[in-house]
Amino acid sequence: FAKRDRRLVEISARLIGGMLRQRLLVDDNTRVLEEVSRLVDTAMAGDLSARGQEELFDGSTGVGFELILSLNFLLDALISPLQTAATAMARIAAGELPDVIEEEYEGDFEAIRKDINGLIGIIHSFDSHMESMIAEQRAGNVDAFIPEDEFAGCFKAMAAGVNEEVRQLLDVIFKLVDILEAYAEGD
Repeated sequence: FAKRDRRLVEISARLIGGMLRQRLLVDDNTRVLEEVSRLVDTAMAGDLSARGQEELFDGSTGVGFELILSLNFLLDALISPLQTAATAMARIAAGELPDVIEEEYEGDFEAIRKDINGLIGIIHSFDSHMESMIAEQRAGNVDAFIPEDEFAGCFKAMAAGVNEEVRQLLDVIFKLVDILEAYAEGD
């Protein structure tokens, strides 16, 4: 009878241990789901700085710690290039000409970096041509204009618009010069 009781105690202990492990696993999974849900909610609300609270998971009862840690690494990998791009775009919107983004990324983030760097390059080029035109015009080269063919789309239209305005101003100045010359000659 003692062997049978001992066997019953062992079986009961295994069952209770299994039930406790199962309960701890369920609790761990529930905390993981709650933490993931919290992160989704904060991201949907526009807060990209939130990270999973790794300290909530000791890793002894499941994969909660590893999952939250991996999720934090994923968020960092996604958000860092987005913040770099947003910073560059904010500077452009504020009228600043940032340097190109040097840090290289992978995949879609690299394509975004190249597109932003292309925009920065076009704006730098436009600005440089504008400064050259102004310097040349001041030096007396009235045939200096922004080379429209170096640009496309709205940048080409802006170059053409600036050139047209400069041409119109020059026409007015030349007409005034003609009038003053005629007046000086007694006309």
